[in-house]
Amino acid sequence: KVISDLTKLDKLLAKEKQAVYVIGGEEIYMLLLSRCQYANLTVVYDRKPADTFFPDLSVRWDWRQIGSSPVRIDEATGLEYQFVRYQRIEL
Repeated sequence: KVISDLTKLDKLLAKEKQAVYVIGGEEIYMLLLSRCQYANLTVVYDRKPADTFFPDLSVRWDWRQIGSSPVRIDEATGLEYQFVRYQRIEL
């Protein structure tokens, strides 16, 4: 299901029993990251010119890494990447 505004999202979250995933760009992530309990990231080990980056959860006190895959190499591009799972630390 695609949700296009926060009011509809709040209504969905109030009744949803399953996990809800956020897929979006910078603005969407900045609006919703503080509301997430988990973050499933694909970390690409490469530097390209860019003006926007996802926050580095590995250096934030309010997130901890709880799992990761082995580093993999994409055969088509040669890029190294890894799947990493973080959990928000509740105080």
